[in-house]
Amino acid sequence: MSLEKDLKPPLSAAVQEYVLSAFGGGDAEHGRDLLLALARRVAFARKVHPVFGGMKCVADEFAELAREAARFRGDGDSRRMREEALDVMSTCIRLYNVEALPDWDGEK
Repeated sequence: MSLEKDLKPPLSAAVQEYVLSAFGGGDAEHGRDLLLALARRVAFARKVHPVFGGMKCVADEFAELAREAARFRGDGDSRRMREEALDVMSTCIRLYNVEALPDWDGEK
């Protein structure tokens, strides 16, 4: 499956443009790129970490993002910080989807 070709939900063109623009800060192409990168990261996380640890995982990933943000001075390469941001978002998606440890009492 090619995400770039197959990621075409049965939504109107106007709704697709709205959603992609919202995720891309006004730029639909950037929003599409973000959502594809996020989908890849969530799929990778599920493969590498099939048992999700819930809120602790979110907190750990957020701490890593905070460390990278503290190191970033605004004039350098932001790739590492952006990678950590994807990790935070992917753990939040898994938390939202209640993909947690069996003893976690989250509700769907």
